[in-house]
Amino acid sequence: VINRLFQAIGRDNTLPVPIRELITRCHIAILKIALADPEFFVSDQHPARVLLDEMALAGLTWISSDDPGSDPVYQQVLSTVNKLVRKGKADDKFLDQLIDELRAFQSKQKGGHRALEQRIVDAEEANERLQHIHEFVTAKINERLLKQEMDVSIRDLLDTHIHQFLVKLVLREGPGGAAWRAAMNTVDILIWTVQADKKEGDRQRFEKINAKLLANLDKVLSIAEVAKTRKTRIMRQLKQVQDYTFHVAAEKIKQGIAPAAETAPIVTAPGADSFTFMSADSQPPLPADDKHLKQVDNLPIGVWLEFQAEAGQGLRCTLAARIDSIDKLYFVNSQGVKVVETS
Repeated sequence: VINRLFQAIGRDNTLPVPIRELITRCHIAILKIALADPEFFVSDQHPARVLLDEMALAGLTWISSDDPGSDPVYQQVLSTVNKLVRKGKADDKFLDQLIDELRAFQSKQKGGHRALEQRIVDAEEANERLQHIHEFVTAKINERLLKQEMDVSIRDLLDTHIHQFLVKLVLREGPGGAAWRAAMNTVDILIWTVQADKKEGDRQRFEKINAKLLANLDKVLSIAEVAKTRKTRIMRQLKQVQDYTFHVAAEKIKQGIAPAAETAPIVTAPGADSFTFMSADSQPPLPADDKHLKQVDNLPIGVWLEFQAEAGQGLRCTLAARIDSIDKLYFVNSQGVKVVETS
């Protein structure tokens, strides 16, 4: 079980690689603790588990740099790891001490971040920059919504806590960094899970990724300093919306009006009738190293393509979003309306 735990940490792309490597150094120390205290496997509030969570939470605020040794977040996590590894027998009191040190450090960091943000707001030029960052984040969220209807609770979550988290992320490391890409991937997956137009196979994808999504959202809300009661309410509302979308999909299947399977995606162009792509069933299977599949994998967001249907119709649209974890590509027309959803 401990091996699997640290394998999962090693694969967690939401954490910077240097921070992941530091945490994985605790493998043997955590193994010793778990062997000595079986409560580790029972309680998510066990000090050793809380300590791992706190190190990961601190790592989410780390700014990528060429010299991680000079970064205070990296140094604090490194110090925590070294103390834990050197300790012969880490009892609860010692673990609580490490947790308190990490939390005190994070509290100090948050205070510094707020002071920095206030200085930015106080400066006229910086205030304008902050406004541009808010506009940038709003645009990126709206791009992913693709002008579709969204439950009011989810829209509120995107426009408030997630928006503020993304603004802080841009202030710290700028757009386009590894942490930004990981955060936007979380937004992509969140939006997909609450879409009403579920398709065949989506339930299996959902069950595979939702636990990871909820864990990432919990981290985002913690960094955004959302109160525990508010966080619980947000998570409950999210689950209700997700359950409802699958309920609606199931009802459509009963009524015989289920959406088309992924092998023949329906594409709707404004002002035109729906039309269907050539079914993948009629095509020979392609090897994983096929040059055309590789070309699709490397398509950049914003590229314009023209899709051809069996009837010879053509539809020109741009790639607006990609969610690799569920094997989905979303294309929009020049008005930003979603016209293609395909694998």
